[in-house]
Amino acid sequence: MSRYIIFIVFLPFFCFGQENYHTSPDKWKESRVYHSPWDSSYNSKIRMIKVDRYEPKRKILSSNNAYWFSSDIEGNINGERTSSIYIYNERQQIIRLQILNVYQSESKIEWINEKLLYIEWWWGRIVGGYLIFDIELETIIKKEMINEGTIDWQQYQK
Repeated sequence: MSRYIIFIVFLPFFCFGQENYHTSPDKWKESRVYHSPWDSSYNSKIRMIKVDRYEPKRKILSSNNAYWFSSDIEGNINGERTSSIYIYNERQQIIRLQILNVYQSESKIEWINEKLLYIEWWWGRIVGGYLIFDIELETIIKKEMINEGTIDWQQYQK
């Protein structure tokens, strides 16, 4: 009977202990950022809406010179910041992607090719996310969590 109790107590560690690591932190030579599956509890922190024409101060053109994006950071009186990414794809309205409650002031945004955008941000010092957005389909095609692994690495160093 006691063997079964021990098994039940330690089962979560065997099943879930390393699922978010490609390589366990005890094998790392130094701390690193690692990726993990998307946590659906963060879905409400990403919004996509359409807005009427928007003329940004600075446009980052895609390689086809037809599409562009622009980014802006907005704050409120509570100190919460929202990263807004405006995307033009030759349609009547502009796509506005919002990442709510960002920690760092600017999201990292880069063209992957003429129609795909890579967007990365942090919600705090430890947890962030990234997504890949198809501007022609107007949809997110991939998203994952990003995790700062310094604490994980340090725990295995002792």
